[in-house]
Amino acid sequence: MLRFLFCGLLLLSATGLAYAEVPIDIIESRLYAAPGIDTDQIKNLVDSAFQVSKNEQRIHRVMVKVHQDESGRPDHLIVHILDKDTYSFETARVNLGVGYRIRSIQRDYVETEADMMDGDLLQDTYAACPDNTVDMIFATNLSSSQYPTAVNAVDYATSLAQSAGYKVKTLKGSAENRVAYANWLACSNLKMIGRVGHGSSSSIAVSDGTVDYNFFRGLGSSGLTKKVVYFNSCQTHNSPLEPAIVGANVQKYVGGNVNLYVGPSEEVFKCWLNSVINQKIAMTASLTTCERSKYPQTGAHGISGNGSDYFAAGSSSSSSSSSSSSSSSSGGTACQQWTATNSQHVSAGRAYTRNVSMGCSQVTYYYANGSNASLGTSGSTTTTLRTENGGQTYLVGVCSSFDGNTSSGSSSGCN
Repeated sequence: MLRFLFCGLLLLSATGLAYAEVPIDIIESRLYAAPGIDTDQIKNLVDSAFQVSKNEQRIHRVMVKVHQDESGRPDHLIVHILDKDTYSFETARVNLGVGYRIRSIQRDYVETEADMMDGDLLQDTYAACPDNTVDMIFATNLSSSQYPTAVNAVDYATSLAQSAGYKVKTLKGSAENRVAYANWLACSNLKMIGRVGHGSSSSIAVSDGTVDYNFFRGLGSSGLTKKVVYFNSCQTHNSPLEPAIVGANVQKYVGGNVNLYVGPSEEVFKCWLNSVINQKIAMTASLTTCERSKYPQTGAHGISGNGSDYFAAGSSSSSSSSSSSSSSSSGGTACQQWTATNSQHVSAGRAYTRNVSMGCSQVTYYYANGSNASLGTSGSTTTTLRTENGGQTYLVGVCSSFDGNTSSGSSSGCN
């Protein structure tokens, strides 16, 4: 169930607030187009039933799907309530009577295939790969104004993978939608898909609804062969979603065992990507190391899958890129490096900070300018940053090595 954590300092008067303070969006199924549906009444009904406007400090967004009976009358609602403090969401089913009267509410509801027999099954979508030369997809439907760490994590992942020679497609905002998952997962060349956003034990929440376990089951026993999937989303490494993804023969699947905190979970995500792509460390060991160094507790993330524990060495362009970087650094003139504390890097213009609210407290995160590489949460931590070819993009690590190693005991993306 969605956790409502009341922090006295954050409580605001609800006087004059309406449901518009928290978006309540009617998400369309393929049959939701019938005239006569009173969307305002549905929104007010949901607002009242779940006290949405009274909990604006704890609810990020509400998505509602209207199911109709054979006569076109609203029969029941599927309501997804997205949390603000964690990447979790609750699904509820609201059964309606005549005149939009609520007959009953089922909380912590898991949608069944029967619930989606109104023609909204995503696996029935005709999937066509948009670009089979793309190696990786990184996505979030969250905005930088409300979730800066989520967007930063996707941008970091994109930059890191591109620097390693992979072709990357980034999906942000409305571009991370249900059909996009169907289309991109149809690409045989795709090696990895990683996303940051809300999830549950049965699905992930995207801009226009959910991508659930029924979809992954529908991919068949080879639908995720040679693909790595990382959902930085709450509860996604649980049944029924986890066995559906593993059953599609995923190489490795990483997801949340529990509710993941906004902020620290993205640091694990970035650390893990750096470890498996740049440092070429085993995926299971990388997750354990990154979680221990970046997250308040161990065991919050899970990894499964029967494929290789090592990510692919890289695309054909990756090897030439690495060779070029190594060659340019050997001359001693194309690379500059600075070893200093994170605070000193900020003062010198090589890094920046972002303050992230976690419940009633605030945590300062340090990032390298240009690359957005994580430098941890301490201004006194000593880190080595470098620039290549006179650029203004600062990377973590010394000039003599481009394998992600750093001096002073810190490691790229895992400080």
